[in-house]
Amino acid sequence: MKIPGGSVSTGRASWENNNGRSLMRKVAPDYPKYYRKLAIQPTVIVKFTVNAAGNVTLVKIHKSSGYPGIDTEVRKSMYQFKFSP
Repeated sequence: MKIPGGSVSTGRASWENNNGRSLMRKVAPDYPKYYRKLAIQPTVIVKFTVNAAGNVTLVKIHKSSGYPGIDTEVRKSMYQFKFSP
């Protein structure tokens, strides 16, 4: 995932941030039961925008996992992330 001046990886909670913002809240995606049963570990790359208050205001799938349900859940969870203002 990309933010201006940095990047974030939600899967393992690792990120790089060059703009002075800290990740204050991370919300894990709620994967549909069907995908959990498959025991897959897909990668989704998203680009997102953070406003001055630290809220995520726009999330776009940059590289799909190949599983639409997983992509949707990752995108939804990103809107719940919170960064320092």
